[in-house]
Amino acid sequence: MTKKERLFSAMSGADAALLARSEQAESPRLLPMGLVAAACLILALGGYLRLHSPIERPPSPDDPPPAESPETDIPVQTLHLSGGDIGTFYLHQLCYDTSSQCSDFILYVDQKNYCQVTENGVCTIEPLANMGDLPTCSLEISRQPDISLEDAAALAAETLAETYATVSDPQDAAITEGLLVTGSNGTAWDAEQAEVYLVDDRQGGVFILMSRYFLEAAEGHGARFADMISTFGVVTPGEAVPPWLSELRAAGDRLIPALFAGDLSSVADLLAEDAIMDVSLEEGRSVSSIDYTTDSDRNPTRAVISVQNRQLEDSYDYLTIELVYQEGRWLAAWAGLEK
Repeated sequence: MTKKERLFSAMSGADAALLARSEQAESPRLLPMGLVAAACLILALGGYLRLHSPIERPPSPDDPPPAESPETDIPVQTLHLSGGDIGTFYLHQLCYDTSSQCSDFILYVDQKNYCQVTENGVCTIEPLANMGDLPTCSLEISRQPDISLEDAAALAAETLAETYATVSDPQDAAITEGLLVTGSNGTAWDAEQAEVYLVDDRQGGVFILMSRYFLEAAEGHGARFADMISTFGVVTPGEAVPPWLSELRAAGDRLIPALFAGDLSSVADLLAEDAIMDVSLEEGRSVSSIDYTTDSDRNPTRAVISVQNRQLEDSYDYLTIELVYQEGRWLAAWAGLEK
């Protein structure tokens, strides 16, 4: 691959054309912010893990000693959300050493265009395409225990100042909870840029998400990293999950890939009578977030799954799935694309 071809790859990221950043529209909701996406995803994950965890038994004297923890951490669980152009949501576990408390998070990873490696407490997502001698493009996720959000942001700004000519003051992040600090090395096409997102890990520490790219790749890899960061969610241990919420997530895990793949034959049992599934999705769409909302947080009867996505240079739109709870299960009554 020539340098010109590598540059085009960096500029285009996952698509064949530059991606235009656009303001995100509000997704349809049945409740006024009653159940936000990150909270529902976290709760549903907790239920999923409890339902699928193996039953523990007391150790036997004949059992071999436990194996030492490997130096490289790997995702402890892969969620069943794959198919079509959607990719996979991963549950990750980051640990600095065997004595520290581990922290979990979920993240959508564009597997078609990026690879991920978790090592020494840092999860790194990089382009599959060889970047050659172009500046680094990567998304790194790590965790700093025993630090406040404000102190972590101040430390991030201080660290960025050692490498970048211009560093912003900490500000509220627009695409995820927490704070954002940015760094820039100018306006040349290959000037290095950085965005550092700080998110409370709810255990007395902070998750650090650092997106690095060069200016010409801002609407390529930079935009794709932002899409993935917007799906980031902290998984807090020990959260109680009502059965209907786990069931709603399980229904979404099957319906979303089927709709993106354009084949509903595998989800016929999840379609309500006279369901209208008016969806035609072009190839090349990128998922940036999935939002679950219901008409009640106790005994819901209706729910909406809203999948924010975009294709090439188009603005964001939403794959919206409306569900009803009938005879103890969730059924899709309508699906379509909305701006």
